Amino acid sequence: MREILGQRLDVTSENDIDAFVSFLEDRKEPIALVYMACHSEDKIAQHCSQSDLALAYEVNCWAAIAIAKKVAPLMIKRSWGRLVFVSSITSRTAPPGTIAYAASKSALETSSRVLSREYARFGITSNVIRLGYMSAGLAESLSVETIDKIRSSIPTGRLGSPDNVAHAIRFIIDADYVNGAILPIDGGI
Repeated sequence: MREILGQRLDVTSENDIDAFVSFLEDRKEPIALVYMACHSEDKIAQHCSQSDLALAYEVNCWAAIAIAKKVAPLMIKRSWGRLVFVSSITSRTAPPGTIAYAASKSALETSSRVLSREYARFGITSNVIRLGYMSAGLAESLSVETIDKIRSSIPTGRLGSPDNVAHAIRFIIDADYVNGAILPIDGGI
């Protein structure tokens, strides 16, 4: 069993990113980076400002790329690495009011695919876990009525759990031939 270390950092801060990479440099074991940062703007396109879009892209995509490109050299030195990015079903379903969130998560998915092709020769894989509606996280801010409506649209009839996400992450880390994939964890939506 590999040691799992959780690190909280401000992904919009280059200093925080550099400190995180320095922390990883001092460790010698293989690196599996799971990027779970998220910023949501709940506004229809007409009301979504340039700064709303920029912040969503910065947190949901650009910072992920910035961290990946700084961590990749450490992975290359170790001849092994895993980049796992957490996205959202909204990148595919594109519900109204999610222009910044859905578009930035779509960009993250495409970026992961590019990284999968650039780094595969070094023993590094890059994959995405595309989450549906979970019982934790953003769903906690929704009304009971909204949750009931969402639940009725899910073929399994329930929200996902953090354990579902953890199992998917473990699978991607262990599966060395899974590369450039998007693994839906969405109950069949």
